Amino acid sequence: MKVLMQDQKIWITGASSGIGRALAIEAARGGARILLSGRNAEALEATRQLCDQREHIQCLSCDLSDTDAIPGWFEQALSLLGGLDVIIANAGIGQWGTALDTDDAVEHRLFQVNFEANRRLLKLYARYSRANQRPGLFVGVGSIAAKFGQPQLAAYSASKAALTLYLESAWREFHSSDFAVQLVHPGMVQTDIMHHSLGPDGRTSVPEKAHRGMDPERFARRFFRALNSGGFEHYIGGTELLSVPLHALFPRLFYRLLGR
Repeated sequence: MKVLMQDQKIWITGASSGIGRALAIEAARGGARILLSGRNAEALEATRQLCDQREHIQCLSCDLSDTDAIPGWFEQALSLLGGLDVIIANAGIGQWGTALDTDDAVEHRLFQVNFEANRRLLKLYARYSRANQRPGLFVGVGSIAAKFGQPQLAAYSASKAALTLYLESAWREFHSSDFAVQLVHPGMVQTDIMHHSLGPDGRTSVPEKAHRGMDPERFARRFFRALNSGGFEHYIGGTELLSVPLHALFPRLFYRLLGR
């Protein structure tokens, strides 16, 4: 399914900042009708104010860690947009801490947002698409961290790996239907994800680090080009993307280099 933007009804989760905000700005530039979701209503409105054609953009404040409430939010999204052409499931949280020191509740919350919320959204959307005999596109936002293990990223990497395999399986199941599934793995993008990542006890008190990488606006442009190129899995980034094949082909060398 092509994301033609003009008048398409797109729901973007995690639109308060970073990648989600950049995707919203790019989609609005293309003439899409957009629903922005996130936990912070003021930040969502700030995103909306940065977009073109603001009269075609609405906000829905919701916390996707409350996964039992997702069916209700899905119905609200359908009502606000008057239908749905694309879901960009960008919402997610980072986590930084060793596996042994991280509280179980923190890891549970990480999986609720990064995996479980997206799993439920996918199924709700696919069932809606089938019941109404209309095409749809569900786009998950993964991470190259899903492709290899790293110290202090065990829970985060595992949550993104779970999302990756679930969406890949769903893609194969829907392969001959009008409902499409795609997955985009960002490399390093200039966002404040490290500043908002959860520490071992769940507080966002991890040391702030400069998160170098691709400009979010450039990422957003490449994101929509990738969706229109077809296929399931896409990688967007710089030279850091070489870590994926390096780990797959030469894992001992990869971890030797990673440890330097």
